[in-house]
Amino acid sequence: MKKVIEYFVNNSVVVNLLTLLIVVMGSLSLFSLNKETFPNVDFNFIVISTTYPGAAAEDVEKLLTLDIERELKEVDGIEELNALSAEGASIVSLKIDPDYDVDEVLVEVKDAMDKLGDLPDDVEAPVITRLTNRTRGIMNVAIYGDNEWNLRAKAKSLRDTLERDSRVSRAEMTGYRDEIFYVEADLKELKKYEMNLGELSQAIGDRQVNVSAGNIKDPTQEKLVRTLVENETVSSIENIIVRSTEFGQVVKVKDVAKVSRTLKDAQREDRSQGKLAIFLDIAIKSSADVLESAEFIKNTLEEETKKLGVEYKIYNDFSFYVKRRLGVLTQNGLQGIILVVICLMFFLNAKVSIITALGAPFAFFFAFSLMEGFGITINLISMFGLIMVLGMLVDDSIIVAEQYYQKLEQGMAPKKAAQEAAWETLGPVTATIITTMVAFGSLFYMEGIMGKFLWPIPAVVIIALAASWIECFFILPGHLADFAGHDKNVEKTKWYLPLLHAYEKVLNAALRFNKSTLFVFTALFAISVYTATTMRFELFPSDDVTRAQINIKGPVGTPFEVTRDQLLKIEKSLFETIRAEELVGVQTITGYQMFKGGRSKSGSHYGSISLELTMETERDRGTNEILAKVAESARPLVDSKFQFSVEKNKPGPPTGKPINVELYGDDLEELEKLAEEVKRDLLDFDGVLSAEIDYETGKPQIIARINEKEARRLRVSNRQIAMELRRAFEGATVTTLKKSDEDVDVVVRLKEEQRSDENILNSLEVKNEQGRTIKISQVVDFVEESGAYIIRRLDRKRTIAISGEVDLGKTTSREINQKLRPYLEKKVEGMPGTSFALSGENKDTQESLESFKKALAASMIIIFIIIFIQFKSLALPAIIMSAIPFGLIGVVASFKVYSLPIGFMALMGMLGLVGVVINDSIVLVTFIARTLKVEGWSLESVIKATKSRFRPVILTTFTTVVGLLPVAHMPGGDPFLKPMATSFAYGLLFASGITLLFIPALYKTLLDVMAKFNKAPDLE
Repeated sequence: MKKVIEYFVNNSVVVNLLTLLIVVMGSLSLFSLNKETFPNVDFNFIVISTTYPGAAAEDVEKLLTLDIERELKEVDGIEELNALSAEGASIVSLKIDPDYDVDEVLVEVKDAMDKLGDLPDDVEAPVITRLTNRTRGIMNVAIYGDNEWNLRAKAKSLRDTLERDSRVSRAEMTGYRDEIFYVEADLKELKKYEMNLGELSQAIGDRQVNVSAGNIKDPTQEKLVRTLVENETVSSIENIIVRSTEFGQVVKVKDVAKVSRTLKDAQREDRSQGKLAIFLDIAIKSSADVLESAEFIKNTLEEETKKLGVEYKIYNDFSFYVKRRLGVLTQNGLQGIILVVICLMFFLNAKVSIITALGAPFAFFFAFSLMEGFGITINLISMFGLIMVLGMLVDDSIIVAEQYYQKLEQGMAPKKAAQEAAWETLGPVTATIITTMVAFGSLFYMEGIMGKFLWPIPAVVIIALAASWIECFFILPGHLADFAGHDKNVEKTKWYLPLLHAYEKVLNAALRFNKSTLFVFTALFAISVYTATTMRFELFPSDDVTRAQINIKGPVGTPFEVTRDQLLKIEKSLFETIRAEELVGVQTITGYQMFKGGRSKSGSHYGSISLELTMETERDRGTNEILAKVAESARPLVDSKFQFSVEKNKPGPPTGKPINVELYGDDLEELEKLAEEVKRDLLDFDGVLSAEIDYETGKPQIIARINEKEARRLRVSNRQIAMELRRAFEGATVTTLKKSDEDVDVVVRLKEEQRSDENILNSLEVKNEQGRTIKISQVVDFVEESGAYIIRRLDRKRTIAISGEVDLGKTTSREINQKLRPYLEKKVEGMPGTSFALSGENKDTQESLESFKKALAASMIIIFIIIFIQFKSLALPAIIMSAIPFGLIGVVASFKVYSLPIGFMALMGMLGLVGVVINDSIVLVTFIARTLKVEGWSLESVIKATKSRFRPVILTTFTTVVGLLPVAHMPGGDPFLKPMATSFAYGLLFASGITLLFIPALYKTLLDVMAKFNKAPDLE
């Protein structure tokens, strides 16, 4: 290796050509690398959605969900089966075992669904979806400023324009109501002509015909024969003949019903900025560049909305975050290089400083050239890794450059100095880079969705560190020798000598009273551990978020219009409470609600308002203050029957509620009773703020119980009765009109005032086999019952969940769950078939973190082995690694001072901190051991060796900190990165003291102990 270093130092042309090649390759790769929001991730989930219009949750479970579960029993690779039966829909989610190929499981699932037995006539074919983010949502766009009919046409036109571009995969519309023809019959008029809804439906359905009858061939040509009768207008449907007698009496549709061309009854309504809106959920293909695509979409919106005469508002613009993080990376990189040069020039000469600082961009260019080959794109996750490693890249170059500068100060020739500096630092620098790689490599073993999203972080860190190692030993020495030789004014860089002398005095005292030094650091560590236990822990803190949601929920069965009126009151108050400069937009949705953990619910009693605020740096009030005012002004406006909540939308993966208890069993009534008891007792636990049951009693149901004996006597079938009831209230689609851009259903039902009258049930009639009119009430008893609104099943058992929030000032999710387990075990005793599970803070996220902890522990063992190989000693790795926990003192102190919660991003900063602490410690211990080996054991030798590392330790600390502090405190920066930068920067400031005082004191203590046992201090 020494010969290789000498070769590159003595062949400047090769070094310069290699540098140029890497810069060119990196530049080309940077422009060609795809820019996206997140890396492509397969979630290992398959979702089966089936609709059954108008069916109660119990019927959906019995007639759909159970059949689907039964067929899926034969499918291998299903780790978890989660089923939801709701009014009109069945949703079955399959979590696939990571050891199985999802594509193969998907084929088996499709085959199983093809084998489903006879399903009810109105059930639509199951829709099977594999969940990935390969088509990535980039933004939501609200189109508003016109009446609904015009908005539909203009939204469709805009959608078609966007989808014609090859980068856009879809522009899905929400808040869009389909066109429909309602034929609303008057029961009195039907009776007048001795007709019923079935006869009316059949007449309309039979009239709509488009059938090919084949070809007529003659010697000269062929002609196609078609039967074509289409009714595409209100008038044509009104004039359909329902009945005609031999005497010429004609009964038309218009004689018994009113026909209207309108929009489907609202089940969801979207509003933007207080106006009725249609939203476009725009997604781009995985191959599309997010910044280029966003620019195209915004330009198209600007041009097309002007032509169409409508307004638009962009929500959830993910390209903003990519652009902002790219800006942070670019700005921080440039700032970092400038600040590094300035810092280095205080300690080294200008030429050495500039050449050393250029190591970071070189490593980045090298990393960019390799990223494409490893399938890594420029995304929010990979950029986070690049920003984090930015502070570490110059450290290794500084160690080599500072050693080179020492050689110059000793009078050595530049080329010889470069060779010696590189060779002397090769071992410790290589060890530090490998140990840092191993520490970050633990992220590769993080399981679950979080692990899939985060893998680019260790990948780019390892690639960049490898590039830095190549630059340190093959590029930097040659450049130092060629461009940074002897400086006649070298004495000017020794302004820091008084600082060095002051440090020498402190070090002398720390070593003479080494036990006291160790005690002080140990005491500080103990205080930090205690302080950390009193601090708030949030996996993904929400202090600086710009999005929030107001949710309301009324009693099941609340009319759609009532829920909408409640939302309109809140919406009006928002525009009075929130200042214009604080608000990006307001999206109001009636009939739909999104919950923590990514779940959503639909129903006329649900409503939500999504707020998007401007960045905190652009307003005087913080998010918490604004939301407190919103809650204060809006809560009194909401009817007491409605639940009301205001929640911030946290960044990061869904983490769910701190407390989540799942109760399993077959008896829904028994589960509901048990859930109520658990909820009541849970609220008595100290520190539990709230608890709610994820179960709702459904709408009151009127059950038609058929007297089958009487029905058979009167020659009336069960199906006749069921279909007539359905036509009367839900309505029945009798035909579908095919238009160029959409299908339009024709639906027969009773007129509104009769549909809303419960007594009309006794007036409905059917005709038996002999054509006699039979009242349904003759063969049916109508009984009112209550049922479930939603029935959840987990792994083929009914389940009810109890979730809750905790007061983090009093307790934690973990502590509550520990108390809950024995309590629940006692509760389910004597209840055969009933069981429970605790998840809390989202099971997948916890599994990811647990796997990360195990991998990190394994990494620490590997790091110990690497250091042992480097030093061939058990004592020195112990000294070096003992610095790791003490390095966390600065992290705890800084987070306490700034009142920040410790979360996942802070842990990432600590991971980077571990790398730098080990880096400095290895190099320091290496030089102490070498000095002692040459000069023998003495206090002066330890001081001399430690003093020689004072400048590089201070340099690596200052250069890293000045590079990270702008991220932590820069106005308009990325709030997601602040915890990482804060923990890394402030932790490193304190870690310098660990390196310069604690490590030498611990080293001396070890030597003193060995001396007492008459053992030679052979520590290298």
